[in-house]
Amino acid sequence: MGWLLDRLPPEYRLSPVRRQPLLLAMAARTQAEATLEATREVYRGARAGLRDRLREVGLVEEALQGRSWRPRL
Repeated sequence: MGWLLDRLPPEYRLSPVRRQPLLLAMAARTQAEATLEATREVYRGARAGLRDRLREVGLVEEALQGRSWRPRL
């Protein structure tokens, strides 16, 4: 059961639940699903928030490679 406790927040080590393998497994699954969803949400937000910045970085890289830039309307 130690490996299940390693996948959960530290407070589970002091909880009475720590002696119930089925409950630990269910908690670990819920924790993993929540972590995955939170990570996906961060990536979605980062992608949207950095979209303009990444375009600017691309323009700088092109300029360093000697490509010229012409503004488009």
